[in-house]
Order: sequence, then structure tokens, then C-alpha cells
Amino acid sequence: MTTAVDVESTLLTLFSPEGHANPYPIYDALRAAAPVSFHSGLNVYFLTRYADVETLLGGADFRTPDEDWADEHKPGWRDHPASVFMHTSVLYRNPPDHTRLRRLVSKAFTARRVEALRPHIEADVKRVLDALEEAGRDGKVVDFQDIVSFPLPVSVIGDLVGVPQEDQGQWRWLVDDMAKLFDPVLDEETHAKADKACETIFAYFWELLAQRRAEPQDDLLSALIATRDGTDALTDDELVNLVTLIFGAGFETTTGMIGNGIHALLSNPDQLALLKADPSLAAGAVTEVIRYDGSAQMVLRIAGRDTSIAGTDIPEGAIVTGFLGAANRDPERFEEPGRFDIRRAANRPLTFGGGIHFCMGSAVAKVQGEILYNELFARFPGFRLAGEPRRRSVLAMRGFDHLPITL
Repeated sequence: MTTAVDVESTLLTLFSPEGHANPYPIYDALRAAAPVSFHSGLNVYFLTRYADVETLLGGADFRTPDEDWADEHKPGWRDHPASVFMHTSVLYRNPPDHTRLRRLVSKAFTARRVEALRPHIEADVKRVLDALEEAGRDGKVVDFQDIVSFPLPVSVIGDLVGVPQEDQGQWRWLVDDMAKLFDPVLDEETHAKADKACETIFAYFWELLAQRRAEPQDDLLSALIATRDGTDALTDDELVNLVTLIFGAGFETTTGMIGNGIHALLSNPDQLALLKADPSLAAGAVTEVIRYDGSAQMVLRIAGRDTSIAGTDIPEGAIVTGFLGAANRDPERFEEPGRFDIRRAANRPLTFGGGIHFCMGSAVAKVQGEILYNELFARFPGFRLAGEPRRRSVLAMRGFDHLPITL
């Protein structure tokens, strides 16, 4: 029987280079030993089973750590721009604030607007694959993340939000620094980088907001400015926070998804052969990538009242983290969860969240993956890995910093 000390040590391993490289055996060990684990130093409960994480995402017993919670539990948090962004964003709002913001955003971020992106995504895919062909001539080894995984989603979400093409290249490392804030184990240097990145991003969107107020365009920011629900409208602070979240999250997680998917497909040639033979399997391939090696690995909630999960008492106010990556490999929910299978039936991973906080941009990410995976392997049948990839030094947002390939 694994002791509490062993569980706590194992939990911390997830936030080490070993855990960043491959968290899945660690998730399995935690799920077997203590599916509801508590770390006394972090004062956090951690969940590793699908059913428990699903309850966390949609259950009425849990809420997000909003600014009221931060005022009570995180002294000085308002002195850190990245913390202000995190705790005041729609991601961490609770009803009725969340309900209001989501309603207003939904009036602008419509299914029609998303569907209208498809021809733009097809053109963006062609453009990045042209760049890949040029860079990879004569068998040259190139970094897939630099040429495809980052430029594609940043272009798609940038065009959607209204960020001009010439401004899009600066965002990769800024958002990378900011995203590390979502890991529960942080050092001061990482927090300082997140603050600096957030200040830079906010300054950019304040300027863009002023431009769009003066001269509206056919983009999401202009639509959000014009959105009304009776007399209700978004404030300037809410607008800047929203477009920062939509833009940053819109390419950050998709960059991870694209690279993780390429690595999974190339590492499982039988599945890649199935996709090449039947392009209609692309949607299933994307869903399986999201399950097998999702870019979002965890979600944070606060117990709104005394409750219990799987027989473990959770007191009101307790911090609870659900490991999405662990839930997506739970053998009680998925047959042979460690096997990559693009034809997997009844495949419903939790990577995009659940309940009222389900990711509004999930459809945009999936369309990009479907179009890219089909076009890429049809155009470059000899595409393969060409060296040792380098994983990002963060658990919460899983992906690659470097993915060497050759055509």
C-alpha cells in the first residue's frame, strides 16, 4: 500500500522535468494508489479518475477561484498583472458574472462566424505547408513547431480576433510565459516573466481596442465592442481581458494539440496508415489526439460547500485540481487507454472542460487539426521525425518547444 508520503512525493514528480516529459505513468500510479490525493504542502486535492474529474467540471458543489476568492486567499495578488488576468478572466468567473459575460460573448462568437473561418483555415494550411516545403527542401531537418504548429493557429485566431498578420509573430513566447502561471508549482522568476508578458499583451490590446472603436472591422473584437444585451455591454476592461484570453488560449492550446498529434501519428505508423487510406478518419484522429496527449492537462476548482469525492471528504473552500490528462487515460472509461486509436468509439475526452466553462473555441481547434493532418500527409508522404523532440517545461499546457522533422 502506497503511503501518504509516497503519494505526496509522486505528486511533486509531475511538476519536475520527469513529469513534463511523460506524466502518464505518474498519473497511473496515483490513480492506483489514491485516486483522490491530497498534498499537505500545496494544500490541494488532486483527482485522476474520469468520473471524478467530470464531476469537478460540471458539479454544482464546485466553483472557480474568482477575484473574491483571491482577495481572501492570495494577499497581494492584485500587484501581479498575470494574477489579475487569471482571476478576473471569464475562465475563473462564477455565476452570475460568468453567465453575463458568456451570454455577451456568445452573441459575437457565433457558430456562423466559426464556420465562415473554414476557407480561411484551408488557405492558412496551404500557406504554412508551402513554407514547410520551402524550408525542408533537400532533406533538411526543420522545426515543425516554428513553421507550422505555431504560425497556423496564431494566424487563424489572429484573423478571427482582429490581430494584424504583421503583429502575430511576437506572441509565441509571450503567451508561453503567461501560460506557465497555470501550474500550481511556480518559482518567483516564472511568476515575474508571466507578469511582464501580461503587461505587454494588455498594452497591445488596449491600443487595438482604441483602433477598433475608431474604425470597426469585420473581426471578433469589433463585434464584441458592438455587442449589446438590452442596455448591457462589455466594459473596456472586460473587452481587453476577453480578447487576451481568446487570442492567447486560442493558439496556445491548438499549437500544443497540433504538435502532440503529429508526434502521436508518426509514433504510431499503423494509425497514420489508416488516416492516409481514409481521410474521413481525420475528425476521429483529432479527438483521439485530444484524449491521448491533450495540450490542457489540468483544471482548478474550489469546493463551494462540504462535499465528498469517491468517499473522500472535501471541506468547503478546499482547492481541488483535476488532472485532465489522467482522466483521459482512465481504464474505467477507456479500453486500453494507453493505445492510440483514431477509430476509438464513444470517445469523449475532457480536455476542453465541461459544464458552463466548456471551451467556446473547441470547434475552431478541431477544424484546424482535421484540415492540417489530411493535407500534410497527402502532400508529404515521406514526412517523418528527424531527431529528439523537446517538451515544454510546464505540465498544465503540454506540448513541444522543438519538434524536428524532415519531409
